[in-house]
Amino acid sequence: DDGKQDQQTFCPSLYRNPIINMMEWHYCAHPLIPRFCPPDMKLIKKWVVQRMYNFCLRHKLPEMWVYLWENWYRASRWELWAQCAHKLIPVLKTTMILESHWQQIKHNFLYHFHM
Repeated sequence: DDGKQDQQTFCPSLYRNPIINMMEWHYCAHPLIPRFCPPDMKLIKKWVVQRMYNFCLRHKLPEMWVYLWENWYRASRWELWAQCAHKLIPVLKTTMILESHWQQIKHNFLYHFHM
């Protein structure tokens, strides 16, 4: 016995990518970037915390919620990584948004006018 039977994974691999994707969405949420979140910094935080909590609750991942809360979503950690914790959007992020916007226009609309 190598002790692996006693080890418990608090986040099964099935849920890792959905959690990472949700956190990436939460990172990008900002009042100046219209999406499916409230247009206010405090409401965005409440919204993302509720979404992640509900996800962990629905999939019976209490240890994962504790980890996420303590390391990512509580007040002193949230300000370190979330864009909406700051009034301005970083320039690099703005550039990526504009590039993405023009790429969408180019591929979804301009090809209709190609002669």
